[in-house]
Order: sequence, then C-alpha cells, then structure tokens
Amino acid sequence: GAARRPEASRCEIRSRAWLAFCSSEERRAVLKHLGAKSDPALAAAFAKIRRDGYSFTVLPRTGRLQGIGVAIRDGERVMGCISMRFIRSAMSETEAGACYGAALNAMADAIAVDAAR
Repeated sequence: GAARRPEASRCEIRSRAWLAFCSSEERRAVLKHLGAKSDPALAAAFAKIRRDGYSFTVLPRTGRLQGIGVAIRDGERVMGCISMRFIRSAMSETEAGACYGAALNAMADAIAVDAAR
C-alpha cells in the first residue's frame, strides 16, 4: 500500500525537539514535506517545548515507555538531538523534566561547544 506520512502532532520525540528549535523556514519546509500545516495547537506545542527546553514523546495511553528530548543547537541551527527513555509508571513528565531537563540541555550545550571547535 501507499506509505503513510506521520502527522506532525505525533512526531517522534527528537523530531519535536528539532522542529521546535529550528528556524521557522526549516520548520515550514519539514512540515510541508510531512504533509502537515502549522496550526495554533502545533504552534503552541512548539512554543511550550522552546519555553521548557525539552519535548516529550506523544504516546498512546497504553505506551509503557516515555521519552524526553533536547536539541543540540548553535543559535537557530539545530545540529542534532539527544533523547532519554524512562518507564512511564516510574515518573510523570513533570518529574522527568525537573530531574533531567537541565542535565540533558547541559549535555547538549557541551556537545555544541565541542562541535564548534
């Protein structure tokens, strides 16, 4: 059958972090390629990811593993992403963000600095 394009709202965790932090030009191009359009809900989700500094996987209710991801960036240029998986029943997204968000961003910043050398 025909290949199904993923909806932007269900993007993989690294993709969500990437799209939130890349330039608006790159974001529009990727969304167009995915066959998705930016709407107020998607724009709000990306704004929250930028404000928080990390994204979470969009999972079905039955998913056991959850993921948190951050972008490795140099200004508006996204060089890559880091993600970490955790057992969903072990902690909430709020707890994971508080525990690991800053540490993952520090790791991403260190990688960006090292890549710039």
